[in-house]
Amino acid sequence: MPIFELPDAQTLHYREVGSGPPLVLLHGGYGSWMHWIRNVGPLARQFTVIAPDMPGLGDSATPPEPWTPTAAGCVTSSSSRPSPTISSPRGP
Repeated sequence: MPIFELPDAQTLHYREVGSGPPLVLLHGGYGSWMHWIRNVGPLARQFTVIAPDMPGLGDSATPPEPWTPTAAGCVTSSSSRPSPTISSPRGP
């Protein structure tokens, strides 16, 4: 699984599949990128799907406190690609 290095030597693990415009899938609540397992294949036919394990969840490191949205901002702001579409699952 690819790793994105965050400030303070933290790591964010993610899956990247497909080709085309980037599409970032953010899982909600607890869990991992696996929340999107049924969607990744079909979406990868048209997009470069990037599905991270959010900080402190899945295989990603737990960020030091205080917890802020800085980690998510690092992922999108350091990319050389156009700004991705960000999605979030609904329901439990």
